[in-house]
Amino acid sequence: MLAPLLVRALRDSGRFSAVTPASSSAVSDLRLETELVRLEQDFATVPSQVHLTLRVVLLDMPSRRVLGWREFDVRAPAKSDDAFGGASAANQLVQQLLPKVAAFCAEQAVL
Repeated sequence: MLAPLLVRALRDSGRFSAVTPASSSAVSDLRLETELVRLEQDFATVPSQVHLTLRVVLLDMPSRRVLGWREFDVRAPAKSDDAFGGASAANQLVQQLLPKVAAFCAEQAVL
């Protein structure tokens, strides 16, 4: 679910000449691998909190070298203690993460 949003964020950053989804057959110099480590709504606090952890690894494909990796860990309060409140907070967190992931990739790609 995050893949199309990440592709758009990387394209919109203007830091890469082309960005294609992983399903593309295009040959690329870089590959971004992602893992959604955590997405949960914690009801132990009032208001409940949504916790999102995303691990990203940027690879140089010709050399198969890891250029960098990072775990992004963010939290946000939910506006309501139900599924709608949790989804709304999760969407807010994703919007915060997208430019951070794009900036991380741009920094690592020039190292």
